[in-house]
Amino acid sequence: MKRRRFISFVFVLILCFGMSGCGKEKKTTAPNKFQSDYMEVWGGTTVEEGDFRVINGLLYYIDFETMEGIPICNKPNCRHISWKEDRNTKCDAANIDISTVFPYEGKLYGFRSLSDGGSELVVSDLDGGDWKSKGMFITAEEIFQGGVVVGNQMFFLKDVVVRPEDHITEMRTDTVMCVLNFDTMELKELRREKGVFSIQFLGGTKDYQIYSVQEDNGIKCYQFDYDEEESKEISLKNRTQSVVKADEQELVYEKGYQLLFGDKAVKERLIGILLCVIAAVYSASGVLGTEYDLKVMNLLRSTKRGRKELFLKKLGVSFGITVVIFVLVKIPAILKVVGEYPLECWGAKVRSMMFAGQSVINCSIFGYVLMLMIMQLVTLFVIVFSTMALSVVLKDSTMTMILSLLLFGGPLLIEWGGVPIVHYLSLNSLLDGHQILQGNWLVLISEIVIFWGALSFAAGYVLYCAYENRR
Repeated sequence: MKRRRFISFVFVLILCFGMSGCGKEKKTTAPNKFQSDYMEVWGGTTVEEGDFRVINGLLYYIDFETMEGIPICNKPNCRHISWKEDRNTKCDAANIDISTVFPYEGKLYGFRSLSDGGSELVVSDLDGGDWKSKGMFITAEEIFQGGVVVGNQMFFLKDVVVRPEDHITEMRTDTVMCVLNFDTMELKELRREKGVFSIQFLGGTKDYQIYSVQEDNGIKCYQFDYDEEESKEISLKNRTQSVVKADEQELVYEKGYQLLFGDKAVKERLIGILLCVIAAVYSASGVLGTEYDLKVMNLLRSTKRGRKELFLKKLGVSFGITVVIFVLVKIPAILKVVGEYPLECWGAKVRSMMFAGQSVINCSIFGYVLMLMIMQLVTLFVIVFSTMALSVVLKDSTMTMILSLLLFGGPLLIEWGGVPIVHYLSLNSLLDGHQILQGNWLVLISEIVIFWGALSFAAGYVLYCAYENRR
């Protein structure tokens, strides 16, 4: 795939000149200087020398060579503060509604989420300021699944919810391949697979794209010509071999995995996670809180096994109950997905799936699922541990339960209600796991240090004082 060289260098120069030019006329660049022949736009946008990405509420250009993140903002003396830190921030990079940024004809293009659930195409100068709408291309009944930018067009995939007019037939989800012309905003449907079938882009060049289609008789692969807008079936030696890219990508029917741990079934998973949190809080709030309710804590601490041994047994029982509920919640969810979609290629690399293409670890799908479950269980253990510590402070089992549910269950309900910002500001990120594993190592480690490390340390200190000291 041919792309323009030195794109990162040009971009850095543009930003440097702009930021140092207080009172000077802003320099511009020729349209063809900031354009790649072929760009993949799912999650972030990759060009030859770097990556455009939204990180913690700020738009960045990531230079592959230096791994430096450059905020897309040209305001002099700007501190580049996201809206999470300051809701009144004026930084051009802090546009929370803009995602999937990419360059085209000397401008920056992006997708802006609308209040009704749809998305529109927006455009701005290279400094990321003054975003203007070019028109809607995704409605509230559709989900963008990724695409590629070739010339003045974007070929992309979307899932479309089809509601039958007779109100008798069950509604279905179709996967559609479309093309959008940036200049005319003409949107054209190229291919549609109905029901459980899916289309998946595998990779390509500025001339063609390789994609797979799940059909009744299995997976078939096609080569799509952009200019002719025609597809021809192609044969692959082995479905488990790398087809286009060199990082061990494989052909995987991903719809089942998408429902299992992807973004499509977030609300359903949040309910299941909430049930596990309720079980954790219920089991942990009473084990010590009851001792304070009955005023026997001092008596127990004076007995031979009334401290460390008793505490460990209570902790084990509480976490054991939580694990049982966790298993009972997970099994029906897995069986439901397995009953509707095939879950194959467990040994394939997780980045083979479009929705997991930004995973911080390119392990097997099985390893990825195992990692998610371990992360969830560890987080539930932290909740159990923290709830027990809270019961020591409050000395009342009922108040402990109420406050713990507000602290650990409340954010889940808020996110379920349509406020995604709470995801990374609470234990939700670690309780679900998928989104944070699609970010970067810095965010992942920060969340672990804050919510696992600091919270566990504080809880441990409180419990130590309660059981080892006669206070």
